[in-house]
Amino acid sequence: MVGCNLGRPGARRLGWRQSAAGAAALLAAALSGCASTPRVDVVSDPSLVPGRHATYRFHEPLHTDRETGEGTVLSQRLRSLAARELAARGCRRVDGDADLEVNFFTEMERRFESVPDDDWGFHYGYWNYPFGYWAGYRELRIRDYSVGTLHLDVVDVAGRQLVWEAAAADRVTSAFEYDDADIARAVARMFADFPACSGN
Repeated sequence: MVGCNLGRPGARRLGWRQSAAGAAALLAAALSGCASTPRVDVVSDPSLVPGRHATYRFHEPLHTDRETGEGTVLSQRLRSLAARELAARGCRRVDGDADLEVNFFTEMERRFESVPDDDWGFHYGYWNYPFGYWAGYRELRIRDYSVGTLHLDVVDVAGRQLVWEAAAADRVTSAFEYDDADIARAVARMFADFPACSGN
């Protein structure tokens, strides 16, 4: 997908140290204001196999919550969506000791690209061209844009190891417009190949 970049170098991580409103706006812009369907990439650890884990918990606070720990509307929605996907795979949510821990965070990266810009119009007859409508010259124009990303991290609690990482990202091309359906589809795709728990 043109314009998508899931690499982290130079990216600005937006976690619980950022305002809840800012995190919600970035996420909605990334997933709802895109030129096309967000790209979802997943990396998993080979140790994450069906039936190995039974329970999960959410990181407290999620990195989309406020710095002081208050939950946000965004975090509530992400918890609900993740809980639905994990329940469908037989994973049981607990508040205490768990096999897996789930966390979300967002980031926004500003990028630059150079594009050719033809100077079309009426020109005098330089270089043996007659007077008329033609491309006088080509120059490179620098254009900046933003890539918004929603990250999902799933950690094996006992091993303190990331076992599932997913990222939904795309170029932001329009103003903030919250679209719950787009966010739901992105989270569903993040968990699409997540292995079943032992409770399933």
